[in-house]
Amino acid sequence: MHARKKKIPPPFGFELGSDIMKQAGKQFAAGRTIMDGLLEPTHLIFILIIVLIIFGPGKLPELGRGLGKGIREFKGALKGVTEEVKDTGNKAS
Repeated sequence: MHARKKKIPPPFGFELGSDIMKQAGKQFAAGRTIMDGLLEPTHLIFILIIVLIIFGPGKLPELGRGLGKGIREFKGALKGVTEEVKDTGNKAS
């Protein structure tokens, strides 16, 4: 007598040919991605509520200033690199 092999469960709880994978394939074929509908207004409100709970209303202006400063520094650095590349291209011509 042969011992029966123990069936190993598929990863993530579904097989490759399962309905979930077929549905995902159809959505991909229709041009939809996993990021579609990610930042809807209800999602943004929910995220804002969580941020308020975690940091509190007193800390938000400081966080906003820090974020704004970081974005301005990033834009400035990006502008500097872009100008440097343009200057290098003009010298090569």
